[in-house]
Amino acid sequence: MFRRNKLFFWTAEILLLTLIFYLWREMGAIITPFVTVVNTIMIPFLLGGFFYYITNPVVTFLEKRCKINRLIGVLVTLCA
Repeated sequence: MFRRNKLFFWTAEILLLTLIFYLWREMGAIITPFVTVVNTIMIPFLLGGFFYYITNPVVTFLEKRCKINRLIGVLVTLCA
């Protein structure tokens, strides 16, 4: 009895994965524009987060040690 259940489980899993793969390939024309829009929107946010992560320690140093306004510290850091 256990062998039948195991065989049924693996057969159902393989069929389900095959169906998902087939549907994913067929929906490529629908998904491609969506991926393009998401990439267009996400790339500026990722770049902004990267620049924030890199420049934040320098701006914080300028703000605390040199007593410079944060906005001016950001401008100095980005211009340098």
